[in-house]
Amino acid sequence: MSDDLALPAFPPLIAGHPVEASGDAFRAALDAVKKGNASAGDLYWSEAVNRLDFALVLEPDVEAVRAAQVHLLVMVAFGDALGAIAPPITAVHYRWPGGLLINGAVAGEVRTALSSTGKGGSAAHMVTGLTLAIQPAATLAEPGLDPSTTSLWDEGCGDIDRTRLLESITRHILTWIDTWENEGFRPVHEMWCGRVEEAAGDAAPGKGFLGLDDDGNLLVAASGGAYARRLIDRIERF
Repeated sequence: MSDDLALPAFPPLIAGHPVEASGDAFRAALDAVKKGNASAGDLYWSEAVNRLDFALVLEPDVEAVRAAQVHLLVMVAFGDALGAIAPPITAVHYRWPGGLLINGAVAGEVRTALSSTGKGGSAAHMVTGLTLAIQPAATLAEPGLDPSTTSLWDEGCGDIDRTRLLESITRHILTWIDTWENEGFRPVHEMWCGRVEEAAGDAAPGKGFLGLDDDGNLLVAASGGAYARRLIDRIERF
């Protein structure tokens, strides 16, 4: 894949900020927020071509538990974005709380961090980011050596480059944020559950995965009844 890709063109509500290929987009976004240099819609994206790496700054005007739902929203947006440009046989699944699987193997993850909450329990800022392997890791001697991980290239999506995928996912994120703001979490909930992996990540096979509750918490059956693994506890704080 060429390292001379065109710069991504973002929707009007997104302001792109490139991060050098060796950098960490999530860390760059967090540092910018902490210094007061970032606001809602600022998107930090890595110039690396072997992986997708970006982080979006948001200013949620809702309590932290609801803001955390955006973490799952980004996963759903990724599934739609890749589905729109990948070959039809490409299967996307989710692993709670943030794993992204392609054809049954882990290809990336979503991370989210919330600033400390103020009056009313709302956070002033949120940073939500996504990393995805576009090409196989250089440390692998040959493709497919580790069947538990994969990349777009390994799964027959070698014609999808960083720029094309970044443009697609930012459009879908904005669409899903609009849906979430106007219709609530239910549409996100339904789409996420429709693509959850069979083992459901933390709920290992045989442990009784039951689904998500209305806040995005993982429901697991156990002897004596069900219990929830809270999504907000998996969200980083700064």
